[in-house]
Amino acid sequence: MFGFATRGVHGNWRCNRRIVHPLTDQNGSAFWAVIAVLLVTSLLFSTVVFYGAWHQTQNRRLLYETQGQYLAIAALETVRARLDGEGASGEILAGEILAGSLAGRRSWRAAIAPWGCYWRAVCTGKSHQFTHTIDALIGRHPPADFNLALKLFGPPYPLVLAGESQIRGDVATGTAGVMAGRFRGRDRTDSVLVNGQVVTTAQPRAPTLDWSVWNAFQDRIGQLRGSIPIRTDRTLIVDDTTRLTPGDSVIIVNAPVTVRRQHDLVTQTSTVILIASGPVLIAGSTCIDARCAIISDRSIEVADSARVSGVVLHAPRIVIRDAARFSGQALADTLLEVKDRAVTVFPSLLWVTGSRKSGAAPVLRLTSREPCAGIAGISPGAGEIRNRSHQPPGELLVDAQSRWTGYLEVCGKAVIGGEVAGSVQAELLGVEDPPTIYLNWLLDAVIDRKAWDGWAALPAFAADAGSWTFAEFVSPRASLEKRPESPGNSTP
Repeated sequence: MFGFATRGVHGNWRCNRRIVHPLTDQNGSAFWAVIAVLLVTSLLFSTVVFYGAWHQTQNRRLLYETQGQYLAIAALETVRARLDGEGASGEILAGEILAGSLAGRRSWRAAIAPWGCYWRAVCTGKSHQFTHTIDALIGRHPPADFNLALKLFGPPYPLVLAGESQIRGDVATGTAGVMAGRFRGRDRTDSVLVNGQVVTTAQPRAPTLDWSVWNAFQDRIGQLRGSIPIRTDRTLIVDDTTRLTPGDSVIIVNAPVTVRRQHDLVTQTSTVILIASGPVLIAGSTCIDARCAIISDRSIEVADSARVSGVVLHAPRIVIRDAARFSGQALADTLLEVKDRAVTVFPSLLWVTGSRKSGAAPVLRLTSREPCAGIAGISPGAGEIRNRSHQPPGELLVDAQSRWTGYLEVCGKAVIGGEVAGSVQAELLGVEDPPTIYLNWLLDAVIDRKAWDGWAALPAFAADAGSWTFAEFVSPRASLEKRPESPGNSTP
């Protein structure tokens, strides 16, 4: 170490030495090490504080989202309780909004309105800035009659099983009973024809129908048709360039319509209503997953590989063909057909209402080679009672190669040649061998209630059905692949 001399007050010289502290060495490395340790400690402390704050925010977010979800579910249950009230359905046919609020910036809201043959409830639960929405369809819980494999409510002709016909489940035929018979020289096999109980004590009664919900839905469509300008396109093509408004969209066109898109047509809680005077074709790889009503004065075809879900189709004639996939409500006046390799899945309603204007017998054909599921039926038109002497009976045909899962309800004749896993209710059964029709015969057919242990919610016009239940329960943002199924594959 180096020193230097200084002179004191009294003139004496003394030698001063410079003492260097370890923290003030030539490079200062120890000093910077201490600073680095303090900085890392500060960063770690800040990270812990920020993580705690972030974690608390996420917990609060999850809490609010969960509260919004449960508020929406509570609103949906409130709607169902409201419908179960005596005379409530008649009071809310024009649409009703239920709402309520709770302390702490929490509220719920439910809008009820007819949607096709079901009630539609758009329920929203809000907690602080988070909102959860449920878009559900509400129908009727099936009564005990739908636990039967077969119920015949027409003239008391005996039920005859021929060929390889079998029924697995209970049968209600009235006083006529069940017997085996020959057809074209074939006798019955030694297998058990009816594997279940045969109820013959009293004649079953026909189902009671109340079309008020469907009529209210049609009235709304008629009001829209009369109040919105009509487009006069020569042909309306709904493709990928078609843009829908954020709110409800209503398109009325006096022309044929073709829907052919590569991108999905998806809406949130809004509604799309397309009314056309000409035929409507939904083809290509079009995917529609929306609350969409398509009305045609001529016909509607769902073809090719189209995938249609959540819609209401209404026209005099409706055909679902090729490899199309359908999940929704299809109501035709005279003809509804599912053929080729088309598929229908729960929740699907296929119904022919009949029309006095056409004079033709209403026909429902289920001839697809792929397994199909849903609720299908024929009945007199809304508000009509069929006069057997003046109106031709409706006819439902299940082809020999077809397989159906669900419910079949026919106010007319049912010709069943394939397999039905579920329940059949018909006025009459028939086997056609022109010029002869064998009434209340089954030939080489299988009706198996035990093969399907599920249930499906009936439409609102099933007046003698049970309490209200959920037919479809979806999030508006769900795609066709993510759309949850109806209770059709669950057990009661």
